[in-house]
Order: sequence, then C-alpha cells, then structure tokens
Amino acid sequence: MKFIKLLLNVLQFFIVYILLYALVSNLNLQFSVAVYAPTCFFISYLLWTFYNNNSNKIYNKFFKNKIINNSTVSKKINKVYDKILDPNKVRAKKMMLLFGLLSITMTFAGLTSAYIVSKGRPDWLVDFELPGLFFYSTFLLIISSVTIQLAKHNLANNKSKNSVLSWLSLTLILGITFCILQFLSFKSLIEMGYFFAGAQSTITTSFIYVLTFLHAVHLFAGIIVLMVLIYNTSKNKYQVNKLGFNLGVTFWHFLDILWLYLFLFFYFFG
Repeated sequence: MKFIKLLLNVLQFFIVYILLYALVSNLNLQFSVAVYAPTCFFISYLLWTFYNNNSNKIYNKFFKNKIINNSTVSKKINKVYDKILDPNKVRAKKMMLLFGLLSITMTFAGLTSAYIVSKGRPDWLVDFELPGLFFYSTFLLIISSVTIQLAKHNLANNKSKNSVLSWLSLTLILGITFCILQFLSFKSLIEMGYFFAGAQSTITTSFIYVLTFLHAVHLFAGIIVLMVLIYNTSKNKYQVNKLGFNLGVTFWHFLDILWLYLFLFFYFFG
C-alpha cells in the first residue's frame, strides 16, 4: 500500500512536469533543452510541493468554512479529511526529502562518471594512494549510523529522553570529528604535494578535492539537522509525531552511504 501511494505521488509529480515541459517547449524559447528541462523540473517540484503542503488550507478556505454548513456532513467530511488530506503533508515532506536525495545522488553520479572518463588522460596519477585518515573517518561515519539508529530505536520504544539525547549527541560528535578528519586529510594531500589547482595540481587530486569537499558540505548540513533533532528532542516535540526525527535519520544514513560509496570508489577506481 505504501509503495502504491509513493508511486501515485511520483506519477502525480511527473504529470505536472510533462505538462509544463510541453507548454514551455511549444513557446519556441531561445534556450537549449539543457536549460529549460531542469528549470521545468524545478518549477514542477515547487508547484507540487506547494499543493501538498497547502491542501489543508485550500480545504478550510474554499470548502470547509464556506460550503459545508450541515454539522453531520461536516463531521463525515472531517473524518475523510483527516484520513486523506492530512497524510498529504506527510507524503509531501517525504517526497521533498526523496527528491533532494535524488538530486544529490545525480550530482555525485555525474562527478564520479567524469572521474572514470578522465582516467584516460595521460596526466592521470596511477600510483596515487588515499590518505590514511580517510580510513579512520569512514569508520567513524559507519559508527555514527549505528548510534543514530539506536537513538531512533529508543525514541520509537518510548525509552527515556536522556538515552535518545545521548545517542544523538554521540552521533553529532562523530559527525564533527569526521569533518575535522576530512580537512586534516586535505592538509595531508597538500603535504604530499597534491594541490587542488595550480601548476602542482593534478586532475586526479582535483576530483578528490571536489568530491570530498562537496560531501563535507552536505555533511555539515547533516550536522545542523542533528542539532535540530537534539533541540526538538529536548523539548519533547517527537512524543507524538516522529516524522521529522525519522526524516533526519534517513538523511544522515544517506550521507553515510554516500561517503562509503565515494570511499570505495576512490579505493578501487582511483
């Protein structure tokens, strides 16, 4: 059932996208497909998200408060509203996260594809070895996935707030330590004579700088999410509705998996 609902939401979004794309393509604008295709995708995403986030407001303004006067009918409609329209908010937030993760995935997929293509260049380093700190940071990030999952488990099973906060705080510490190790790895690369740009730079290390730094930027966003989770947990905001907590956990797991992919990619294809 959940899969069907997800499929319907994706279908709903792409219907909006196809209609908007067809409209724009018929305007004969002086832009390439590479410009207006992603633009249409972004606008469709905004329209779809706006509708799902504001469906309850539309209902209250144009339907519930103005048309329905019979109390019996109102109660029945409210029951339908609670079952059908309210879940749209939940699905919209999940889909927002899903599209965000998909866009991040496409970005890194494009960069790693360019990395593979560039291996055919004559100036590609064939004897390059990853900094040893990459191994330690990878281990820490894997542990952080375990700790945040334990926090989610404790919250779901109504364990004490302090236990949830403890696991979240440990995850935060691991995430910050990971970022520190990443920048120390950059320092190690510089000491080895590998620079991001300039005469002493190489295409190999430039790619590594870009991919690792880009992931670090996203992980910094993940650290902010962890701080929000810690604050909201301390204020007991996840006692009833745990959606925000679960979305934050999903985002953190995604960042961990993304780095594990990058690390294995560097190790086996570098």
